[in-house]
Amino acid sequence: EWPLCECTHHKSIARYTTRRKQGGSQAARDSVGGQYTSSAGASIRRHNETKLKEEVLEILTSWSDVLADCQRLFIYAPSL
Repeated sequence: EWPLCECTHHKSIARYTTRRKQGGSQAARDSVGGQYTSSAGASIRRHNETKLKEEVLEILTSWSDVLADCQRLFIYAPSL
């Protein structure tokens, strides 16, 4: 526990971007080569990956004034 520290901003985002029981993102699967998967699930995962990146950028941009003054920033984003 750090003295005089408190969490002032927190955001949790959840999107379906990984292949069930396969691990890894749809983009990683697509980049391996071979046949481009065009299933409904693959399309949803691709769409959600794009939306997730856009949403994270939007949030960080809207918090830019706060981020400029912060001393510690913790980000956990395994799928980005």
